[in-house]
Amino acid sequence: MSSISDHNPIHAMKVPIIDLSHLSRQDFYEKSLVIKEIHEACQNSGVFHVINHGIPKSVIDEALEVNQKFFDLPGIMKEEILELGSRDPFSPVKLARFQHSALGSDLLQRDVLRLQAYPFEDFVDLWPKHPADYREKMGRYTAEIKKLAIQVFVAIMESLNLDATYLKENFEKGMQLVATNSYPSKSISDIKIGTPPHTDFGIITILVQTAPGLQVMDSLDGTWKDAPKLEGSLQVFVGDLLQVLSNGMYKSVMHQVIVPSTNKTRMSIASFHSFEFDERVEPAKKLVDEEGVKSMGSSTDYNMLVPIIDLSLLQKDHQTRSLVINQIRESCRTAGIFAVINHGIPETIAEEALTVNKNFFNLPLKIKEEFFSPDMYKPVKYGTNQGGAHGILWEYLKLYSHPFEKLVDLWPKSPPDYREIMGNCTMEMRKLSIQICGAMMESLDLEATYLKAEIEKGVQMVAINSYSPISGSNMKIIGASQHSDFSVITLLLQSSLGLQVMDKNDKKWKSVPVIKGALLVLVGDLWEVLSNGEYKAVLHRAIRTSGNETRLSIASFQSLEMDEILEPAMKLVNEDHPEQYRGCCLRDYLKHRASGESKPFVETVKIINSATIQ
Repeated sequence: MSSISDHNPIHAMKVPIIDLSHLSRQDFYEKSLVIKEIHEACQNSGVFHVINHGIPKSVIDEALEVNQKFFDLPGIMKEEILELGSRDPFSPVKLARFQHSALGSDLLQRDVLRLQAYPFEDFVDLWPKHPADYREKMGRYTAEIKKLAIQVFVAIMESLNLDATYLKENFEKGMQLVATNSYPSKSISDIKIGTPPHTDFGIITILVQTAPGLQVMDSLDGTWKDAPKLEGSLQVFVGDLLQVLSNGMYKSVMHQVIVPSTNKTRMSIASFHSFEFDERVEPAKKLVDEEGVKSMGSSTDYNMLVPIIDLSLLQKDHQTRSLVINQIRESCRTAGIFAVINHGIPETIAEEALTVNKNFFNLPLKIKEEFFSPDMYKPVKYGTNQGGAHGILWEYLKLYSHPFEKLVDLWPKSPPDYREIMGNCTMEMRKLSIQICGAMMESLDLEATYLKAEIEKGVQMVAINSYSPISGSNMKIIGASQHSDFSVITLLLQSSLGLQVMDKNDKKWKSVPVIKGALLVLVGDLWEVLSNGEYKAVLHRAIRTSGNETRLSIASFQSLEMDEILEPAMKLVNEDHPEQYRGCCLRDYLKHRASGESKPFVETVKIINSATIQ
């Protein structure tokens, strides 16, 4: 039989990161997205990080610090708790040193202080008296964790398509057991530091850890993988009782702790949440039918739940950045579109850009017609699309915007602040595009700087579209017809609903909502070529819906220079993945557009070979 050391993981577990701040907002879509993310995390991995969870960092730090001080106390000051715990396995306070038999001849050691924490008033007088502020600081921490656990439980119920109040009262009255684990800094002879493989018997567990050591069993390949510590986050684990309640839809996660020999003690605080001690848990009736588990159904009428990625996390530690890069990878592969928040562009710049373009389109037609041209290469171009009896379907203004200094004098002079406001907007969008391209390169296992110089020198074209209101009950008319963008990536800002994308899974058109403060990132044709088909350009369109509101969108298309040939990255071409696309450039695309050819341009550069046919 192999020893525990033989089971050290090679890779880090790609643990989902869920931003809980969206649960408290009024936006139905944002909440629906978080609920969907929780569903997928519980179903696929059984563990997820939560950020923006509302618990102050100081409360968490103080709890870890005061527990470290407790374990550092002389033994005589801890004997009272040791004695109490040794006599009664159900003791509300128990201190013990565990040495577990693991695989083979290995032993795993840890020191544990277990506390019943709810109701707080019933148990606090039994908690350690030393350090002097132990009860105060741990009381504050456990109360905050209890509130968070209730919030997460409600969201998990919704993720199962159960009512938000389902068993909420039972959970609120339920047990909270807190286990503080101290893993000594060094192993002694054949004793390793850690906890053997196990699942948690409870609904959920919320964990904070000070250092690496936690490992999770990957349900896909059965291997142990590191579950990295993410600064500022807490980890949520699916427990055995949630597996029962969900009728097996969510599986409790197998995990262990193997602490590498270091000069620093590892601390963790695990808060286990269940129902009351004698309350039986059964599968929710709504999740049981003659065939077993019912299907989940849709959590939103929009249906296109676009991933939301917090770009500020790219600036955190290496492990956190890696998790975000993986989010980008999965978003590009599965959807071809994602939203970015905390992207660094002030909201005022986006709002001013929308307003100044609205003012431009409200100008007399005579002023706007100055920019009318059939020339596709014109650096500033105004136009309209007609809809027969419906009149003008939409107006557009296209601006080449890089290098800004050479082009700005060609832009509209009216409104008077147009050039200044749109200059600020386009430069910020260009900077952000370059940053996102670097992260997307990393998501393909390329260097972040791959093609960076070429992209920085490349063409930036900005298209502003104005869709006027139309009359009619619930009327929908196609605005911009279905297409993909010939760009590396496209950044999109929209004022209201209208964008639809083709869902790659069921090939249906689905609306993309407006997410306050976010920008949308769309994978373009050039990225499909660069990635050798690993990422596909997203097919999308715009619709006009009856209403009183004019819809505006600002799209920034980032490409290479006009005649710069882009080919698949050689690192992504091999015997198993032969080259799928021939090289192409922006001028090729513009010629294709001018020809009136209906076939999508990216289809014209695909290479047909035996691997493609298979």
